[in-house]
Amino acid sequence: MLMKGDAKMRKRFLMKVISFSFLAMCSGFMTHTVKAEERPSVETSTLSTETTGAENKQDNVISNNPISQSVELKDVHEHYQKCKEADEEKARQIRLEKLRKKRLRIKRQRLKRKQELEKSSLGTFLITAYCPCYECSEGYGSKIAWNHAGHRFARPYHTIAVDKNIIPYGTRVKIEGYGDTIFVAEDCGGKVKGMHVDVFKSTHSETINVQQHRKIYVVK
Repeated sequence: MLMKGDAKMRKRFLMKVISFSFLAMCSGFMTHTVKAEERPSVETSTLSTETTGAENKQDNVISNNPISQSVELKDVHEHYQKCKEADEEKARQIRLEKLRKKRLRIKRQRLKRKQELEKSSLGTFLITAYCPCYECSEGYGSKIAWNHAGHRFARPYHTIAVDKNIIPYGTRVKIEGYGDTIFVAEDCGGKVKGMHVDVFKSTHSETINVQQHRKIYVVK
């Protein structure tokens, strides 16, 4: 009975040894396979690191190269100059456009004033001049015919002598060729009849050779 029991125990022991040996062999084989598979990735990683290091060295060489830096500075300067010239040209075009609009506005204003004057035109008159001297005023001096608001004397480049049947006293007018000067009909004269206006001036020399035909416009 003891011998049969011992034989069974030995048999179980042998089976356990064999199983353990088989498992150890399988484990070793799998470990070797994993290491073999991991080895290329290590080599690839090393190669990648070496490549990156070489590229960094090349970049450092380029960045530290004086010629390369000079080329980069030249490119930056050229770009700056182009931008500056473009801005200056844009500013010049803006100034020209503003000037063009201003000139157009002035032209339109002048045309409008001209049209308004044409509407208020009294016609073309003979324009002469007179002064306070006896020859011009026949002894009346600078006294005016139309006494209004305390004004009793003629004023140079203000008073005009008119035919009151054509231009009533107190009428404010502009005379072509006298700019924006406004004259007032305040006087009359023995020779001033019909389409004739006499402009009062300070001295006799200003009255010589001034006969001309000009349009007269009413100023409202």
